[in-house]
Amino acid sequence: MATTSSSDRSGLHIPASRIRTELFWLGGCLAAGVLLNAYAIVLYGAPWSELLTQAHVAGLLGLAFYGVAGIVRLAARAVRRAGKKP
Repeated sequence: MATTSSSDRSGLHIPASRIRTELFWLGGCLAAGVLLNAYAIVLYGAPWSELLTQAHVAGLLGLAFYGVAGIVRLAARAVRRAGKKP
């Protein structure tokens, strides 16, 4: 059985700062989904048990927010890069 040393590995390297940034964005989007769910509970006078029973909906909403935020971030990055080139 062949072993590989750390110098032989040529896989994808994601810096810790990028992982932290993405986790920050994901956490913020998930929190926004939960806060929007809480707002709807207050607005419609639903029982607070809805926070738990509809947690999957809030999670999916948070993932949708994350996807939209990712598209906006990519577009903003493209605009910034296009503005730097002469």
